[in-house]
Amino acid sequence: MKALVQVEAVKLSRSLGVFLLSIGMPVIFFLIFSSTVQFDDATMQKAFIQSYMLTMTGFSMSGFALFTFPMMLAEDRNNSWLTFIQHSPLPIWQYYLSKLVRVLLCFVSSIAVVFAVGGLVKGVEMTAQEWVISALLLLVTSIVFLAI
Repeated sequence: MKALVQVEAVKLSRSLGVFLLSIGMPVIFFLIFSSTVQFDDATMQKAFIQSYMLTMTGFSMSGFALFTFPMMLAEDRNNSWLTFIQHSPLPIWQYYLSKLVRVLLCFVSSIAVVFAVGGLVKGVEMTAQEWVISALLLLVTSIVFLAI
């Protein structure tokens, strides 16, 4: 299992452009659109920025789940990697678990980057509990994207 996760780390480093764009585009959208929309009420403005930060985090995560994850599986099937795994003593569930770990790490990276930009650049203020609960809810709901 450890070796499969290491292989996934190498594959992730080889597709660094896709990884950076999957996180970078939502961050750029967040920065642009949260700066262009202005409300007269400061409370409303803060709520909009916070809501938009969470939306762009979900958008980033959906990109990993709907595009990156299926492409990983299709690429392994086309390269006969899946056939190799099926004929090895390694249980197939460990192969799928390593793919899931890779995608979950992408999700966590997305949450960390977008939340950091929201907190440090746009001044989103939440309690520590709200940050953690928001991150956990995003992770739990991201499983729905993987089930599609």
